[in-house]
Amino acid sequence: MQPGTHLKHIGTLTVIALMLSACSDGNDSTTPVNDPPIVDEEQPSGGDTPEVPDTTGLIDLSIDATAGGFTAGPDDPANRWAYLDLDTGMLLDIDDDAALTSSDWEIAFKRVAVKLNGGVSGNGGTRGGIADAQVAFYDDENEPMLEAFVAANAETQVEALSRPVALDQIELTTDSEVASIKGDGFDVEASWWIYDPAAFSVTANPAARYMVRGANGDSFAQMRVTDIQQTERQISIELNLQGPDAQNIDDTSITWIASVGAAGGSLCYDFDTRQQVDCESASQTWDIQAAVSPEGRTWDLWTNGGVRGDGGAGASFGPLTESMLAAFSNANDVPVWTADSTGGVFNDYSWYAYNLQENNRIWPNYRVYAIDNGQSAWKLQVLRYYDDAGVSGMIGVRYGEITTGTTP
Repeated sequence: MQPGTHLKHIGTLTVIALMLSACSDGNDSTTPVNDPPIVDEEQPSGGDTPEVPDTTGLIDLSIDATAGGFTAGPDDPANRWAYLDLDTGMLLDIDDDAALTSSDWEIAFKRVAVKLNGGVSGNGGTRGGIADAQVAFYDDENEPMLEAFVAANAETQVEALSRPVALDQIELTTDSEVASIKGDGFDVEASWWIYDPAAFSVTANPAARYMVRGANGDSFAQMRVTDIQQTERQISIELNLQGPDAQNIDDTSITWIASVGAAGGSLCYDFDTRQQVDCESASQTWDIQAAVSPEGRTWDLWTNGGVRGDGGAGASFGPLTESMLAAFSNANDVPVWTADSTGGVFNDYSWYAYNLQENNRIWPNYRVYAIDNGQSAWKLQVLRYYDDAGVSGMIGVRYGEITTGTTP
């Protein structure tokens, strides 16, 4: 609200053809054991047996996507994406640099982040779209409904994946750069800036708070944007810092005024020195970057370690309300860091909801994604984020080939 190992670092990969009676992994640690029966509301009354979804040919995979979490430091070779070839159902033994020029993978995972092999993420030409947004999981304000998430598991949601998908009716896009500190101008709970289309104005959203991890992984900040001067492209960023040797966030805040200038551009700030630094010469040490496009349409805050900078460990956690932020007086207690990344449909339509029961947990929403590499196409669900032992980053996915409506 964040190369070059063998497959043993990626973990166990299990490929099985699913039948409905074999979906025992649907009850992960975020869902209850007693789930409601599958009911097809279109079936006539009078005791007729509901139609059982056709799950023939669906594949279930368990993927170790813990890289970037607690199991690997920023310089550890294991801190890489897990790259999946949907044609074979196999994880590839390639590092992040090799993946940029490889056309052998379609989708990759790293903690909660997902990317496709197209656009800025790779040269494979893979595009993605949303086949089923699972709108029943959200209310009219697009807020997640706890009761819907609690009632769902992989078994009850297989019907959404079993339906035919007409690929030529889905908008497919490639990946672009995505900042983990959200700035889309419209989400009043998450975006650090808000756009008013009537007034053509950009204003700060101080209610959206984030935790930020610095470039080297040992300095942190609580952050919010308190003011924006649109014409001057000036951003006032309030920071409460925690240095490498500190055990808690400093109660005293400081403000970095990033005066980007009317022509747009980028400015960077170093948590340790508490001063603005040159983004290029300090590419390994700057911790947060403020960037505004020349025409003033895009405003971004980047961390150092995803798609900008050479730091390796930069990431964020949020968005957080003021009361939620108070629970993390020590930044080392943050459960999940998300780095800036590249993304498309998985960024526009997230596969999960967070903290529904105030326990910092990830809840899958079982959305169905369409993925097309130009030769083949698939429909895919993300099923879980935890393994049976409760280890986070152990992604479960289920997918099948799209055999109808596959016109690119």
